[in-house]
Amino acid sequence: MATATAVVAALDEGDGDVLVFLAGAPEIRRTGRAIDTALPARWRQRVDVVPLHGRLAGADQDRALV
Repeated sequence: MATATAVVAALDEGDGDVLVFLAGAPEIRRTGRAIDTALPARWRQRVDVVPLHGRLAGADQDRALV
């Protein structure tokens, strides 16, 4: 998936966060799984892929903002 590839490339370019905007909850879930799969071993311990959309419980939404 192109988005997962772009996220890994952005992580490789330097320090900081990566925020991805997507159209809806299904695409957010699908892309999150693709990013998790595409992450090289060097990133697995340092990267959290956290979804954020209106169907999540409030506590889950808060997790994305921390």
